[in-house]
Amino acid sequence: MRGITPQIAPTAWVSEFAYVVGNIVIGEHSSVWPGVTIRGDGELITIGNNVNIQEGSVVHGDGLVIEDNVSIGHCVVVHGDRIGTGSLLGNNCTFLTESTIGRECLIAANSVVLSGVDVPDRSFVTGVPGFHQATGYRPAG
Repeated sequence: MRGITPQIAPTAWVSEFAYVVGNIVIGEHSSVWPGVTIRGDGELITIGNNVNIQEGSVVHGDGLVIEDNVSIGHCVVVHGDRIGTGSLLGNNCTFLTESTIGRECLIAANSVVLSGVDVPDRSFVTGVPGFHQATGYRPAG
């Protein structure tokens, strides 16, 4: 985006091989690894403190908030609204628009959190579409 520069905390690390552009704030002690794309071309994307975004992941959303102490594995697509503190998104999972992930959740590798789904705190989600082990809820579709 023209005229908008990401704000990156001094203690954060962003690989020179990552692409971080637009309306983005990255918090203290966070890391963005090679091959990551974070594109903030709408409302602010807020990435909290101690967040780890691993190689090949794509982060894009309108008003997306990634809270503190979140780990995003390799090749994850993040396009939802909020990821709660202490959550982990496994390698190659997908988190779609108009969805939230609660605090201290585990989204298994290769799983899909569909649009319009709110994953409760401390849930384990696995499968396509994602099945919430904590509640037994599986979205229709």
